[in-house]
Amino acid sequence: MKKTVIFILLFMLMPAMAMAELKLDITGAYSEPMPIAVPDFIGRTEEEKNLGKQMSAIIKNNLKSSGLFRIIDNSAFVQTIKSVDIVPRFNDWKVINA
Repeated sequence: MKKTVIFILLFMLMPAMAMAELKLDITGAYSEPMPIAVPDFIGRTEEEKNLGKQMSAIIKNNLKSSGLFRIIDNSAFVQTIKSVDIVPRFNDWKVINA
């Protein structure tokens, strides 16, 4: 019983431990939109790849229409995302100011 209670408490605290913080100042004067890279979601089949492109397009349109973000064109990407198991090369993304 004691182990179960501890497990439940740890499980409930996990989302709080995993949260990252992004601060956007929306009270100040207008500034340049923040550049952001949105790669296409990957898939195994052509259907999954097409669905990934559609999802990516929706996200890009929503971010762009907010006026807060400038979408970086996929042709500028230095690293091509081919698997969710590969760790991003963050320096490659910094080069394009993503």
